[in-house]
Amino acid sequence: IVATDPVPSWDQYGTLIHLTIGSPDSLPPLLIPDDTLVCQGQISGITISPFNAYTNGSQYQWYSPQFNNGQPFYWDYNPLLINWGGAPVGTYWLTVREYNYGCWGPWSDTVYIDVIGTPSTAIVGPVSVCLGDTVEYHTSFLAGTYYSWTSNSLVTVIDTSNNEITVVFDSVGVANLSVYALNECGSNTGQKNITVHALPDVVAPQD
Repeated sequence: IVATDPVPSWDQYGTLIHLTIGSPDSLPPLLIPDDTLVCQGQISGITISPFNAYTNGSQYQWYSPQFNNGQPFYWDYNPLLINWGGAPVGTYWLTVREYNYGCWGPWSDTVYIDVIGTPSTAIVGPVSVCLGDTVEYHTSFLAGTYYSWTSNSLVTVIDTSNNEITVVFDSVGVANLSVYALNECGSNTGQKNITVHALPDVVAPQD
């Protein structure tokens, strides 16, 4: 740029204007989590690829409704490290976009993280049933958890599906159900005793 009114007047090239034009990647960054299933108290990372903060001065804005009171936030390093200590069990999601000298790149695809703990094995269902009843029992479900159900001879298993079981009670007495649950955070066993009552005898008089 040639100055039309320079100071001093003879220095037509004494005024320089530096213009920086932002240039974020046109494609959204890729998010690579260390694992999509983590235990409470574990520390895990999410890596951005490509990461241009060190090569062209980009910043990265993260967003999740479950972090920072739902407000976008910046993290200057790669990967983003998350301490899941105290985090309630559940599914969390995050996304990120590149910011380069006033210009925004597109948001990345969302990454989902399931936070789990030692499985709960409290069996939910009635403790008093009648002979011949078909009943469903269940325990709390956790992603990435293996469930195994067993019962005594008073029970016939009709169907099992992870944390659920459907049974029919064939004999009078005290039936027993138990469930064993295992995931990478630990294991647990739960039991439930169910009283099976006989059907009442009904005698009608001839009149």
